[in-house]
Amino acid sequence: MFLKPGDVISISHHSMLVFKSEVLMVEDHESGGEMITVRLCKECAGSMIFEGDTVAISFQSGTDIYTTSCHFAKIDIEKNTFMLVVENEEYVINNRAYERYPVSLYSNITLRSTGEEYIAVVKNISFKGLMICFKKLIETKQSIDVKLYLDNDEVSLSAEVVWRIQNEFVFDYGLRILYMEYSKQSELRKYIENLKTKQEALVRGSV
Repeated sequence: MFLKPGDVISISHHSMLVFKSEVLMVEDHESGGEMITVRLCKECAGSMIFEGDTVAISFQSGTDIYTTSCHFAKIDIEKNTFMLVVENEEYVINNRAYERYPVSLYSNITLRSTGEEYIAVVKNISFKGLMICFKKLIETKQSIDVKLYLDNDEVSLSAEVVWRIQNEFVFDYGLRILYMEYSKQSELRKYIENLKTKQEALVRGSV
């Protein structure tokens, strides 16, 4: 893995702004991924963070900035630390064209077949598809409507549920985007570019 103790990372969680912290320890996790122990920062105080929550982290290795998805595994208030599990070894380099970009975004989904609505978190997104997670088991091969919350903007799209995987805390779903207005694609592109800029500035220490 690229990360090592002493590295500065930026963390994007759906309940707060992007913030930075310091890596204290990196070790193997039973899932086959990596467990990262991170210093609990003041921005986390009073925030709605729970074990199992999905986050996106960014860090520098060489001259490149890498971004990947992970989740909160343990929060230790007494030790002033929290632990993140990197669920896979898939990273996105910020200065390259991206297919899927790791994020942590609130979303609402509506099943077209029943009208049922759920709150989900988006783990990664591209202009062709996205990965979401939530606790409800739903069937694949069905159409859903998704509303994303990008800071002060909303982006609506329709999608098909292509696959489902159950993990320790929630179900992950892979969605194929069926329709998204062109103007909304521009809003999404702007959001991702602004997020990348913020993450890079935090990691490189320019803010």
